[in-house]
Amino acid sequence: MTDDHDLTAVDILDYTLTHHINFEAEIRFHEEGGVVQVETFGVSLNAEGTCFYGMQVEAVMDRIKDNISLDHLARLLVDVQQDSSAIVDSIISEYQRELMQLIFLGDASNRNKVNLIIANEITPHLTAEEYMDKGEVRSKRGVKRLP
Repeated sequence: MTDDHDLTAVDILDYTLTHHINFEAEIRFHEEGGVVQVETFGVSLNAEGTCFYGMQVEAVMDRIKDNISLDHLARLLVDVQQDSSAIVDSIISEYQRELMQLIFLGDASNRNKVNLIIANEITPHLTAEEYMDKGEVRSKRGVKRLP
């Protein structure tokens, strides 16, 4: 018996038989600790192997739309990376899965992904230089200056 909360709905938006597919995925994976997760993102795959994911963040934890902390965004990104990998893995063929394992030397599930966050604004409003200097707005993990 399958729990409806552990399913994912995929809606195909656009495709060509041999070049690309664009779809929207609504994630319904069960989360621990009573976390309520409403996650829908767009996915674009093409024949060259490029895969793009996109989503609009409307709320994270108790923050709705504005003032979402970097800590919450970091957790969200990890969750999206895991969920998006699970979605793509479930729709590609066994042959494609084997190719991924070959390309990534048996570690396809841990392949590198690049994240890009686009925001209307960042608060507090500081210059890039001020974010780079030591102080209370500096990340606890540290920020290194690039040469």
